[in-house]
Amino acid sequence: MFKHIKKTVRRLRSPYVIGLFILTLSGCGGGGGSAGTSGGGGGSTPSPSTASPTISTQSSVDLGTTVVNGTSAQLLTIRNTGTAALALGQLSLAGDAQFKIDPGTDTCSKKSVAPSSACTSSIQLTPTGQQGYTATLMIPSNDPANKVLTVALSGKGTALDLKSTGVVRTGCTAIPPQLQLLVTVADSTGQPAALTSPLFTVFENGVPITSPAPAITPVTTRSSLSVTVVMDYSGSLSLAEQQWMQDNTKGFIDSLVSTVQTTDEVSIMKFATDYHPTPFYPLASSVQVLKNAIDAPYVYDSSTSSIWDSTYAAVDNTAARTNDQRIVILLSDGEDIPKTHTLTDLINHAIAQKIPVFTVTILHPNHSYPALMQQLALQTGGQSFSASTSDTADLQGIYGKISNILTSQFKIIYNTTSTGGATVALDVKVDDNGSYGEFTTTAIGCK
Repeated sequence: MFKHIKKTVRRLRSPYVIGLFILTLSGCGGGGGSAGTSGGGGGSTPSPSTASPTISTQSSVDLGTTVVNGTSAQLLTIRNTGTAALALGQLSLAGDAQFKIDPGTDTCSKKSVAPSSACTSSIQLTPTGQQGYTATLMIPSNDPANKVLTVALSGKGTALDLKSTGVVRTGCTAIPPQLQLLVTVADSTGQPAALTSPLFTVFENGVPITSPAPAITPVTTRSSLSVTVVMDYSGSLSLAEQQWMQDNTKGFIDSLVSTVQTTDEVSIMKFATDYHPTPFYPLASSVQVLKNAIDAPYVYDSSTSSIWDSTYAAVDNTAARTNDQRIVILLSDGEDIPKTHTLTDLINHAIAQKIPVFTVTILHPNHSYPALMQQLALQTGGQSFSASTSDTADLQGIYGKISNILTSQFKIIYNTTSTGGATVALDVKVDDNGSYGEFTTTAIGCK
């Protein structure tokens, strides 16, 4: 009845419907499958997930110079910048045995890191000799593109611990302009080193200062001092421990009075959830006022501990003063409840403000973090100590060491090429019959 009709269908180069055949392209609306054909209107097959973890961290860590048998530390941050969970294996080291991963602060090994999140691990160096050290940190993970990420570690051991405690610009009006550095030279115990014939060299922006050579003078009278004493009153410290801290801090005030300078001043900052500093009181006339401030009951919220935020504020508190020496002393167990600033934020801020932070870790069996406190001190130019509340002499001795450091210094004066208040990079070295020390820093030059 019907005529036989022969019809030819040509394949077109567009995703048009032709009879019952549909050509679909990947990425178009609807099924989102790969390019192909489907019959009978059944739709396309979904693509497999493309979510993947991506590990990210710095390629190298330089732990700088560390006095022999001392320990330096840096906190390494490992980030997941991918779109799936990053499964980390056990972090390990290859190379010089003087490097160590601190197990107490390692939040990365065998952990899972969510996308856009991070973990941290403290890398430590304890040199046993005056030499350079290297190692490789290996970080295994499920990142398909980087199964084992490596980080190059380096550091140097020195016999002398050379640090800067201040930069003085009173010579900037001279012709030629001069910068003055106050430096301390300590041994491996943190005490002033017994030097016989120290030779200092100074580099400004990589150029050695030689014509004329820097003038080096031992300081026989302590320079004027501004100090903020930061005291932890969080719930992790008992009332007896707080009393121990107060009694010994009053003894420190007495030790400063024995070498008091006219403009010396002290501020007491107590903290827990928030921080509460006193004004700076002149040491020459306000000893009892300071002791009363130390003894005053802490009446604020003590449920958490904002160590890094409080010390950050203490750095600002101290940096605003005008004395030649400006330091912060932090007494805490090192257990921080994060708020605004991280430890890295605090370290960078203290370095920028040229405020050394001396730390005293109050030791507890289960919640002391001396590695973090040590990292803060060493990277800002301070000293790190630990003390047990069961031994009153511990903290008294530590305060005595800090007093000795502040009174045993060298003054270095050199002609600077800095102008306009530009930042200068300083590298200072000391060699005492083969015993070596070095520090690097930046400073605001002459305007």
